Amino acid sequence: MNNLIQMFLKSQKFAKIRLLLAIITFGAITFFIFKTAPVQKDIFQVDSSGGEIIVNEGPLKGLTILVPETAYTSIVDFDITSKPFDDEGAPDLFEPISPLIHIDNQDSDAQQPLTVTIPIDIDTSTEFAMAFYFDETTHEFEAIPTLTLTNDQLQIYTSHFSNIIVSKVMHAELFDLVFMNPEKLDSGFTAGVDDFPFNNYGSELTKDGHCAGQSLAMMWYYTERKLKLGEESLHTRFDEDTPDFWLDDTNAYRFASILQDTFDFDSPQYDYYFDLLKSPDQERFFSAAYALYITRKPQLFAVYALDAHNQIAGGHALVINKISYDLNHYKIHIVDPNFNGDTNRYITYDENSGFGTYYSGKNADDITNNKGVYYTEIAHIGQSALTDYKNVQKQFDKVLNHTIGEEVFSSVQFEYLKKQADDTYQWVSLPKNLTYEAMTVDQIITNRQIGIRVIGKWQYYQTTIFKDHTPQFYSRSIDWKKLEFTVDLSLGVNQIGIYYEQLLRNPIENDYDSFYNGYYAFEITLVDDEPVVYDWDEVKRNLPGQYVELERSSGVMSSYPNMEINLSENISGETSILFFDHTQKAIIKSGRWYASNTSQGFEPGTPVLLADMFFVEDEFYVIDPAKRTITITFSDGEYIVYEQKKTPTYVYYIFHRFEMYQVSGNVYDYHYEEIINSTLSYQRQWKIDMMIPDGNSGQDEILIISNNPMYQRVIGESRSIYTSTRVVKGTSSYYVNLTHGDQFTLWIELYTFNDGEWVLNRTETIQITVDFSE
Repeated sequence: MNNLIQMFLKSQKFAKIRLLLAIITFGAITFFIFKTAPVQKDIFQVDSSGGEIIVNEGPLKGLTILVPETAYTSIVDFDITSKPFDDEGAPDLFEPISPLIHIDNQDSDAQQPLTVTIPIDIDTSTEFAMAFYFDETTHEFEAIPTLTLTNDQLQIYTSHFSNIIVSKVMHAELFDLVFMNPEKLDSGFTAGVDDFPFNNYGSELTKDGHCAGQSLAMMWYYTERKLKLGEESLHTRFDEDTPDFWLDDTNAYRFASILQDTFDFDSPQYDYYFDLLKSPDQERFFSAAYALYITRKPQLFAVYALDAHNQIAGGHALVINKISYDLNHYKIHIVDPNFNGDTNRYITYDENSGFGTYYSGKNADDITNNKGVYYTEIAHIGQSALTDYKNVQKQFDKVLNHTIGEEVFSSVQFEYLKKQADDTYQWVSLPKNLTYEAMTVDQIITNRQIGIRVIGKWQYYQTTIFKDHTPQFYSRSIDWKKLEFTVDLSLGVNQIGIYYEQLLRNPIENDYDSFYNGYYAFEITLVDDEPVVYDWDEVKRNLPGQYVELERSSGVMSSYPNMEINLSENISGETSILFFDHTQKAIIKSGRWYASNTSQGFEPGTPVLLADMFFVEDEFYVIDPAKRTITITFSDGEYIVYEQKKTPTYVYYIFHRFEMYQVSGNVYDYHYEEIINSTLSYQRQWKIDMMIPDGNSGQDEILIISNNPMYQRVIGESRSIYTSTRVVKGTSSYYVNLTHGDQFTLWIELYTFNDGEWVLNRTETIQITVDFSE
C-alpha cells in the first residue's frame, strides 16, 4: 500500500491535481473595496470618487491602497498579485521583508498620489525599512518616498505602480557605510558635469523660478539618458558650443521652465509633500542614505523654511547626489539649481540635533539681491514616484526637435531692412542665415551696418543685441513699440544674437523686472561690396530746415545748453557730413557748429541757440536725411540728436479697462484706447494706478502722443484751474479726477516753439460725464 501511495504521489495525475488545488487555493484569496465593487475576483474598479482597496487574506493581508477623490478622471481597474522575491543580484544590506508586490492598473498615472500601506515586521528602534520599485528585466531599484514607518507597517506615496518590494537595514549598518565606504553612497552625479550650465532665474512662464523643473530635468536626464543610453553629460549637451555663455541655451532653459509649470511642488496642489516632513529627521536621513546606497542614483529632495508659527513659509527643490562624513557631522551633498557647477554645497546632519540649516532661495536673483532663505526641513521626493516621467520624456523630445516652449512662450518677430530694386528700403523677415551685401560711398568707406527690428508680443519688453556673444546695446518698449537697432557688422560671418525678455512693472522699486523668453541666434555674412554713387545735390536740397532737440547723452545735461538748429540752404562742398541712409554710412569731411544768436527758450533761464552751419574743420556731426535727424558728437564723446521739424500730429488716449482677471480681488488689465468721440462717458468705476475708489470717485489718465518731439500743453477743466506742462519726446499724460455725478469739459491747448516763442498749434475739447451708479 505504501508503495502504491508513493507511486501515486509521483504520478502526472497527482501533479495535475496538485496544480488544480493550488489554483483553487490562490483564487480563494478575497479582496474588498469600499465605495466600488469588484467586477471579478482580484480585479477592482475605482472611479473619480476614489476609494480604499484592502487585502484581507494571503501573503498581502493588511495591504491597503487609499485612492483620493479626483485621482483618476475615469474608471481604473486594479489587479493585485504577489510572489516571493528572489534576486541574487540584489545589493548587500538589501533584506526583503515583503513579497514582490505587483499592482497592475493599466499604467494609469494618478493626478493625486495614492497612499499605499504595506504590512511589515521590524524593530524601528534599531532598523529602517524602505520601499522600492523593482524592474525584473534590468534588475534595477528605484526608491519610493516614505510617508510613515512603524514596527508593523510602512506607508508610501506613489502616483503610479509596477513591482514594489520592501527591504530593511540596521541603523548601525547605514552609519558604518558612511564612515567606512562613503563611495557606496555616491550616485556619480556631479555638479559642473551633470547639472545645467545656467542658474535658476525663472522665466516669463515661471516668474518665481523653476528650481523643481530644473532639478527634475537634470536628475531625469542623468538616469534615463546618460546612465541607460550612454549619452553626453547634460552640462555640455545643449550649451550651443558656448560653455561660458548660458543665454543661448534656450531649449534647455525652457525645458526646465516647462517642467516647473507642470510640476511646481511649492504650489497649493502639492501641499501633500508637506506630509513627507512628518517623520523624524533620523528617518529622513536614512531615507536619503538607503536610497543612494541601493539605487546608486541621485534623488530629488525638497527643502522648506518655517515661519514664526512653525508653518511652511516657502520651499526649494534640489538634487542630493552623495553622503559623506566630515569631522563631527554628516554631509548630505547637494546640486542646487541656484548654484550651477558648485560642488561644495551640502546640508549637515547630526545624530543628536538632526538636520542643519541650508541657505538658498526660490531663484538665483534672490541670492544676488540678498533675499535668500535659511531652510530647516528636508523631504525626500524620490524620482518617478511623485513626478510624471512620461511628461518629462515628452518635453525632452521637443528639446531634441527644437520646438520646446512654442505653445507657451510668447512669440517674437525679427525683421531687417532690405534694399529694394527701386533703391527704397523695406522691413522683411530676418532669416537665421543671411548673406548681406555691404555698400560703399565714393569707393572710400564701406558701410558695415544692418537695420534690425524686433516686434514683441508684450506691452513691456526688453531686447539686448549681442555680437559674437558680447552685448552691444539694449532697448526697452513700454507701450507696445517695435524696437529698431542699427548693428555694426564685420566682413565675413557675424554671430548676431537677440535676447528677448518680458518686463513687468515693479511699483516698489519704480522699475521693471525682466523675465527670460529666449535667445535668438542669427548668422549674418557680410560680403564684398559694390560702389554706389549718390546724388549729393539731391541730398543737400532735402537737408535745410529747422531742427529741434530729440535726445542727448547723460553727460550733455550739465555741459551744453538746449539748441535749435537752422540749417542753411547754402551748403558748400566743404560741408562735413556723416551720411546715413538707413544702413548706408560714409564720412566725407569734418566741420563744426557756430552759434549765431541766442533767445529765451522753453523755460525761463534756458538758452536756445539758433545755429547755422559754417564749414571750418573742427568737430564732427552726422546727418540722416532719411530720418531727418542730425547728431552732434563732441570731442568728449557726448552727443545731441536733433530732429527736423515737420507737421505735428497728436493722438489722444484714455487708460481703458478691458479684462477682469481676478474676480475675487476685482483686479483688471488695462490698455490705452484712442479717444474717438469728443464725449467720454464713465458708467462703471474701476481700479486705476493702484487706486481703489470708494464707489463715488476715481481717476483716469489722458495720454497725448505726438510726432512733435517738443511741445507745450495747457490742459484745463471747467471745474478747476489749468495745468501747464512742457513735454519732451512727444508724450505727455494728464490725470483726471472723477467724481460720481460730474459733468465737465476738458480743454487742451497745444503749443509749438517758433521764432523764439510758443505758438498755439491745436485746441481740443472733450466732454466728460461720470455715472458710477451701475
